[in-house]
Amino acid sequence: MLNESNIQTYRSLGLTINQAKVYLAMQCREFSTVYEIRMVSEVPRQEIYKILSTLEEMGMVEKTLKRPIRFRALKMQEAVSFLLKNKTQELKEIKKNIKEMLKNFKPTIHDKNNNEVKPTFLLISKKEASISKVQKEIDKAKTCIDFIVSWKVFHRSIDAFRNNTKKALKRNVKIRMVLEKPKNMHEFSEELQVFKQFPQYQLRFILNSPQALMGIYDKKQMMIQTSSTVDLAEKPFFWTDNPCLLSALIDYFDLVWLTALEKDDAEQIM
Repeated sequence: MLNESNIQTYRSLGLTINQAKVYLAMQCREFSTVYEIRMVSEVPRQEIYKILSTLEEMGMVEKTLKRPIRFRALKMQEAVSFLLKNKTQELKEIKKNIKEMLKNFKPTIHDKNNNEVKPTFLLISKKEASISKVQKEIDKAKTCIDFIVSWKVFHRSIDAFRNNTKKALKRNVKIRMVLEKPKNMHEFSEELQVFKQFPQYQLRFILNSPQALMGIYDKKQMMIQTSSTVDLAEKPFFWTDNPCLLSALIDYFDLVWLTALEKDDAEQIM
């Protein structure tokens, strides 16, 4: 039986699943008949002929002229190098096409007389998309970012945002964070060593886990996760630039900030 991991590797290099099965089946011996390939690969006989023809055109398979016809595959190292080269060239072409597409793209304006920018509401449900969105908002911030976050989520997500946060601080963006007080303040201090050199990075603590996790960027847009008991992005994020909602959340953050504890006071509470 063929190794499923190997099949998927060759699939990622550009072969179909059955092409990968046929190629790997031929690694069992130097020369193979169609019958032998079929027995090992479990690919239907009629399809094997088509696949062998394709692999032969690609230069991955050779065949003998004597009867019965036998086939020999490139060694795995040679095949991988060959496929990687093709994949690299393919990616270059894709990048070239994307660059050309973006260069020539002109957005359609449906109503030139309507200059009002309407507020946007987005629900971001995928983990990778949520992380990417937070990273982009941190990167775009010009003046200030305000966060309320639980210790669990902060601890598990700090690596994802460390570089973005550091770059924002270097741009002199002011960052205020209200954080649930961790059980181990020493562990917490080690996590933040990289930010200690920036006076505009300010922290305060609350004693209980926050009911909602949120970030407000330049007081113009915000993201909020409605559960603080799960890992980052296991629940959907809600994003908006609606000024009414923003005004309420900015006031809420300021109230929490004013009542939160500074680090020295938090350390005295067991």
